Amino acid sequence: MSNLKWVLLKIPYQVRARLVAQLLEKWGLVRVVALETLKKWEAYCAPVGDRTLLSIDVWESVASRFFASALSHKVLSYVRNHPTAVATVYVKQEQLNPWHMWKLRDCVLDLRDLKLVPPSLCDWWFTYQIPLAEREVREIVERVRRNEYDIESNAVYASWRSHFTDEDWQYFVDAVGVWAAPTRFRLLTFLVGKPGSGKSSLLAALTKPIEPLVGRVPLFLLRRRDGTQLLIGKQINISCEYPFAERRAVLGDFNVIDKLLGENDYVCAERKYKPPIRIRALKSMVFEMDFPFVIEERAKRLLEPLLDRLSIVFIQKPEGFQPVPLYAERVPAYEAFAFILWCRKQLEDRGWEIRKRNKSTLLKLLFETRKEGGERFTR
Repeated sequence: MSNLKWVLLKIPYQVRARLVAQLLEKWGLVRVVALETLKKWEAYCAPVGDRTLLSIDVWESVASRFFASALSHKVLSYVRNHPTAVATVYVKQEQLNPWHMWKLRDCVLDLRDLKLVPPSLCDWWFTYQIPLAEREVREIVERVRRNEYDIESNAVYASWRSHFTDEDWQYFVDAVGVWAAPTRFRLLTFLVGKPGSGKSSLLAALTKPIEPLVGRVPLFLLRRRDGTQLLIGKQINISCEYPFAERRAVLGDFNVIDKLLGENDYVCAERKYKPPIRIRALKSMVFEMDFPFVIEERAKRLLEPLLDRLSIVFIQKPEGFQPVPLYAERVPAYEAFAFILWCRKQLEDRGWEIRKRNKSTLLKLLFETRKEGGERFTR
């Protein structure tokens, strides 16, 4: 190894950078990946045999461990600034984070047919990794796919079924099912309930296993020019939209929602100190709130196109219910994961038809049933 380092020091830094990258890949450690952005290619890395993109800092750390004395600032800068000259893999934005695939720790879940495949057999790349291993989910995936999963034994179902009427339960199941659908349903969900009904605890428990896919960006941040960068690599956004007095949905809110849940499959994400990139639009947005938005008159016309994609789901506080501190930490991740896949399977078995309130009911809830004082909404 010492002779190799001596040889490396004698050659130009550009050649040295390429040679180090080739050796690390040949040894089965890590490889340099060039990712296409709107204006240039950027340097990332990935473990050999895996499809998860990591920061180029990881490559530098591994390279320094084996070639510390052969590396220099010029070598590292060359890799960062000229990734196409060093990389052996070139990834375009269209190959990144597909909606129909979820990257798990050591495998990929194909959401089209609920099958687990090795990363090496996958043509896609990912910027996230769901912290579940194949051995933890294989049996669950098989049972859900064969319609043999007993949902009544599920921890999420057992704890939260009583919080919904039969009608709202079916709306909630479909609202969760679209998260794991292989295509974008562009569903906007208002989860509405009084304080203490458990909205936050339920969503925290459900999103625990898929946290890398979930953004938690409120609307006021998304209206900022660089707000969309917080959704890079995300497929779902969940936001608490609690009113200070009476939360008003304004024109800017619906412009943002329509941009992220619109017909365009990609949106532009502005980044601080980096060129903008294209990212996939969201599959779903969920707003948890004490009562539905008050819609400004001038914003009504913008709401109309969203009604086809809007679902209002009411959650109630059962008599005697007491919130459990840190409930999400008590629910095993695989139980929440199983619940999400079960919801997806119910949606598939009905031909991917989403159950939700009809337009006239939605309009009444948003515009006509609000009271002055007392209850914020009526059922």
